Amino acid sequence: MDKWIARGDLPPAVLAAPSQTRDALWPAMLWTGIDLDEFVAAAERAVAGRARISHDQVIVAGHSGAGCNLTGGLLKIAADRGAIRPIGIVALDTCLDGEVGQALARASESTRIATYWQSVIWNRKVVDFAIGFGIVRQEYPPGNDWFEHVNPPGRWPHDALVAPSLLQAISVLLGPSATPDAVAAEAAASDDADLTQ
Repeated sequence: MDKWIARGDLPPAVLAAPSQTRDALWPAMLWTGIDLDEFVAAAERAVAGRARISHDQVIVAGHSGAGCNLTGGLLKIAADRGAIRPIGIVALDTCLDGEVGQALARASESTRIATYWQSVIWNRKVVDFAIGFGIVRQEYPPGNDWFEHVNPPGRWPHDALVAPSLLQAISVLLGPSATPDAVAAEAAASDDADLTQ
């Protein structure tokens, strides 16, 4: 994030990440108690005097198991109707089936959903996901949400897709000066160069 902000790809931002060690190997047990309002309040306390968090610019992103628990993680945040409504929920190579699609689709109409996945090492039922999502989300304006299949190079595509996909999603949600595809391609190339140095 610091590199993207320094290059002007993103506006200044605060990146806050919760951690979980208990039951961390079981995707269906992840982030059961996550509450976005409480989490943002904790982040505000942590950065008090150094940064301000805009409640109308919150983006929630989750990787892998963060989108596998129907009552936790990204899916709980999508269902909650707290004071903070994220402008976007970004699912990065998470579980993708009909139930997950329906759960993500329950997010507020003002929350855009971005889903990125790879199929090199994890083949999911993406058609079931899209059908489930469409059934629940059909009453919302079309074109606000997007799903993108990406297969980044490297030994670990499950992890390699995170940085370029997250940058692209944030760029779309916050509207930078550069096009999302160009920004994401540059970030991926820069990250690849960092790995070879």
